[in-house]
Amino acid sequence: MTENHDIVVSTSTPVSSSNLSPLPFFSNPDILEEICEHLAYPDLPYDDDEYRPFLQTFDIDIRTSRQSLRDAALTCKAFLKPALDRLWRSLDTLFPLLKTLPVFVLSDTTYVIRGKMEEKDWERFDFYAPRVRKFKYTRDSEQLDIAMHVYFRLAQLRPNPLLPALQHLVCPSVKQKDYLVPGIFLFLGPAIQTIELRGISSIEDKLTGTVLHTLFAENARVGTLVLNGHGLSNDTITLATKFQHLHTLEIRGIHPKMDINVIREVAALPWLTDLKIDLEGPGITADTFAGHHDMGLRDLKKLRVSGSLDTIKAFLSCVSSTELVNLKIAMINPQNGPLKQHLLETLLSNITQYWKDSLAKVAIVQQRANERDSPLLEIEPYTLLPLTQASGLRYLKFEGFTLELTDEDLYSYLEGWPQLKKLALPPAPAANANYRPETPTLASLHRIAFLCPRLQFLCMPLSIERVEVPQGPNPWSPHGLRTLIIAGGGEVNMEDPTPPAPVLVIQPPQPNAAGPQPAQAQPGFALGFNPVQPGNPPLPVPVVGGGGGNHANGQAAAPLPNGGVGAAPGANLLFAQAAVMPAPPPPLGAPNVGNTRSQWDLQDLLNVARHIDKAFPSVKWIEGSDSRNRDRWRQVRDVVRMYQELRGDAVLQERFTRDASKDD
Repeated sequence: MTENHDIVVSTSTPVSSSNLSPLPFFSNPDILEEICEHLAYPDLPYDDDEYRPFLQTFDIDIRTSRQSLRDAALTCKAFLKPALDRLWRSLDTLFPLLKTLPVFVLSDTTYVIRGKMEEKDWERFDFYAPRVRKFKYTRDSEQLDIAMHVYFRLAQLRPNPLLPALQHLVCPSVKQKDYLVPGIFLFLGPAIQTIELRGISSIEDKLTGTVLHTLFAENARVGTLVLNGHGLSNDTITLATKFQHLHTLEIRGIHPKMDINVIREVAALPWLTDLKIDLEGPGITADTFAGHHDMGLRDLKKLRVSGSLDTIKAFLSCVSSTELVNLKIAMINPQNGPLKQHLLETLLSNITQYWKDSLAKVAIVQQRANERDSPLLEIEPYTLLPLTQASGLRYLKFEGFTLELTDEDLYSYLEGWPQLKKLALPPAPAANANYRPETPTLASLHRIAFLCPRLQFLCMPLSIERVEVPQGPNPWSPHGLRTLIIAGGGEVNMEDPTPPAPVLVIQPPQPNAAGPQPAQAQPGFALGFNPVQPGNPPLPVPVVGGGGGNHANGQAAAPLPNGGVGAAPGANLLFAQAAVMPAPPPPLGAPNVGNTRSQWDLQDLLNVARHIDKAFPSVKWIEGSDSRNRDRWRQVRDVVRMYQELRGDAVLQERFTRDASKDD
């Protein structure tokens, strides 16, 4: 994460005029805090891996926002406190605070503490430290070398917590080799409300227990606790349950010799609403929960549980909550064979029986050690039917499976989920020379748009064997689908790190199961279009394809999205150009994306794009998650964008013409 090296500001009194009477809002702290909140960059989650690709961009924005808050603090006395409070609210290194100490000096290239500390030397430190609410304790960056003895010396000089008002403490890794782990005790205090300890092993398990016991002794009202690692002992988990105000608890990495009484203590927490628990390991089986029905968890709203299928099934029967809203199940593929389909069907039936009236989000994932030794489990369409009784579902994801699906099967699902916003169905099974699985057709997209008007994300297998021109009128619809990703059996990310945009994902059939086939070059299409600049005359619109025409030289007219052919007279449309160019040969074993012909020609490309544009006219992103087909679906995206630009420019021109006629 970005280092906070530049946020120390002067405490000198800003210059102001005593002759000016304060404006009314200067006396309202809520307004001042809201202004500073707009100046600040939003706090990023502490999951570095998710945001790592964006950190370079974030770094510039964060530094700019800090400079703005610093300037606001120096503007006048009214802004001094709220601006500094927001500026110092979140830290991921102690370096800015340590710079306020006169004994913190640079020796060669390493920062050390040298000299004697007087009480007055802590004044600037104490001016800023109480403002810190969130702290991420991790190894300092490679560019910043702080000697380890600094933390020992601080513990000797300062018996009280360094950050007395700290509420959120995050340790991404507590492994001894990463940094000075015992330094975590410098930050423990009664104000702690959230603590995350990750990377725990059996070695650091005792340290984790001591941290929890210290917080309990300090009377900290911890509401969120994350213990993530492996080898968590029963004693450590028991200490976690002493925090009776817990509402969010994550326990991942339970010791194989887990005691059922420990789970009962977790279930008895009176305010727990969000639980993530790992039931993996040879010592945890369905028999562990036999005879322990109605353990607790009466107010649970969100549950993520991982383990074997029969263990999860037994655990869910012990949950007393009747208002579960969010459920994620991560099933571990057992070593003695693949998951049994009838057990999955029974599990889904039980889930519907327990929470059909409250469930809004369901994710069923089969975790596999590796793709070669752990094949995808093929499930039948009827397996998912029990979930159609949960009519309030807004999010549904299946991953790690394959599903042979027809248009009618898909419609039978969607008729039961009218409020869906995100849906990820598994890909079709692998095809071979003697078997081609059933998959929904392009025509199903129009029915999907009708059945699920709120849909924002759709992942589904799709057949494009018969690419036909969409029939009927093409009225504009306000459907909210924005992004189309064509997935080919890989993992589908439904939680974007950027602000979420509605998404559609379509999955072609799996690669040919008969083995690698010789690579064959297939043509691709490069499309380029230039917008009409204001004040310039409209460019001519050449024909770019058409039914039965020569697609390479454009002798036939391409139907436009409004159902016409060519440009309307006087329409200020975009100049569109399509050129056929050779594409690189696909990798060995690459499927033909369901197309029975050896080529996916320009007419197919245009018709596929017209189906997507007609069903989801607001789609903004089209891509294939399978690298073998990614370039092909990017070509479809370019054509859809061309259609949208043509339509948008025509609408603007019509509006301009209408307004001009009114003026006349």
